[in-house]
Amino acid sequence: MRDPTFFQLMERFSGNVAGTGGLVTFMDSNWLMSIVLARQPHFIAQPENVNVFWGYGLFVDQEGNFIKKKMSGCTGAELLTELLGHLRFDAYRGRILNTSNCIPCMMPFITSQFMPRVKGDRPLVRPGVSSPSIRESAFRSMASRGYAGTTT
Repeated sequence: MRDPTFFQLMERFSGNVAGTGGLVTFMDSNWLMSIVLARQPHFIAQPENVNVFWGYGLFVDQEGNFIKKKMSGCTGAELLTELLGHLRFDAYRGRILNTSNCIPCMMPFITSQFMPRVKGDRPLVRPGVSSPSIRESAFRSMASRGYAGTTT
């Protein structure tokens, strides 16, 4: 985002300066959209006049509340328009869209550890005879623990 308007509006909306709050989830979103405004700069050598945030939706095959398409079929501008609709930032839509670059990407396994599961749907860490060098990861089961990790 090459204009500070969105970040300023979000600070007023949430009461948090970028990087001091947590995830903002839109519970009424058909996509269950969430966003995070991280501390700026977020990237090394990020230009001073650029702000970066990230977001995601869990129900990508549902039609949006404001954009009547599945999230998985939306352009970046449509994703941002949907977000602006939930925030009621309609008066600033043109300004924000014209100064932003929203890049959609599909990350199908990012929240897979939170999906419903049953015993046996993932391989054991050490099934029978295996190397002791196997690491813990999000895609394995440990007989002694029943947790979902978010890192590998």
